[in-house]
Amino acid sequence: MSLEVYRVVHIAAILACFASLGGITVCAANGISKQNNPWRKQLAITHGVSLLLLLVSGFGMLARLGIHTIPLWVIAKLLVWLALGGIIAVAYRGKASVAWWGMLTLGAVAATIGIYWSTW
Repeated sequence: MSLEVYRVVHIAAILACFASLGGITVCAANGISKQNNPWRKQLAITHGVSLLLLLVSGFGMLARLGIHTIPLWVIAKLLVWLALGGIIAVAYRGKASVAWWGMLTLGAVAATIGIYWSTW
């Protein structure tokens, strides 16, 4: 696939990831438990698939750019990716506001790394 296709998939996966995290966090903030959430399955599937697409498209872009070693900014993005994967548990443990602000912070950190650090 071309670099542009990887970029489109990456951006679409980012949107899906944050949409699912937002849905989970809002449900948790409104007192809907994990067991009583009618959207739980759809949100969890969207979250998992979007994380997989983020990983695949991210490494696809690295391959298309000819980056065959893992620079520091890629490791930082992987740490953000891991945190986004785990933040779903924070929301369901009754800490919806922590999950909400954490999600927004992680998004800003990932965007900053992608825009500024990846050019080094």
